[in-house]
Amino acid sequence: MGDRCFLHVVIRPKDVNVLARALGALTPNYKGEVVSWEPGDNGLVEIEIEEANYGCYEGLLKAASEGAAFIGWHTAGGEYSAQAFASDESSDAPCFVESGHSGGYVVQTNDDGKPCSLALVVMQAFIKTRDRVQVLHEAARAVVVSKGGKVEGVGR
Repeated sequence: MGDRCFLHVVIRPKDVNVLARALGALTPNYKGEVVSWEPGDNGLVEIEIEEANYGCYEGLLKAASEGAAFIGWHTAGGEYSAQAFASDESSDAPCFVESGHSGGYVVQTNDDGKPCSLALVVMQAFIKTRDRVQVLHEAARAVVVSKGGKVEGVGR
């Protein structure tokens, strides 16, 4: 069975098939329920999957290792918290951070209430990666606008 959650990913059109292959979504035995796999109005592709097994963690790692640039989040599962994640095209793995129910990010603290130093390092890496992905996504939007708003290369 597994531990399932809701997953939302925003990705450049040129990276969609990389992510789809990494998630196994192009195979007949794919178990997730894809809610949406459509180009958004912003020229990027938004993917939403209900019942994402362990937040599609393994697939996200594989897509990142293959150079896909994406940003997203997943809800909490029975064995893990809600998380935000980002991967730029140079990442070997996405950066993951715990996220709050109403947005924002969570940094663990010590018993004395001070942030854990490792948690701060991870948060800073996530924010830098997220910002780089946003720049890559802006460049992808510019390409879509220059093509008259048509998103090409998207599909299964």
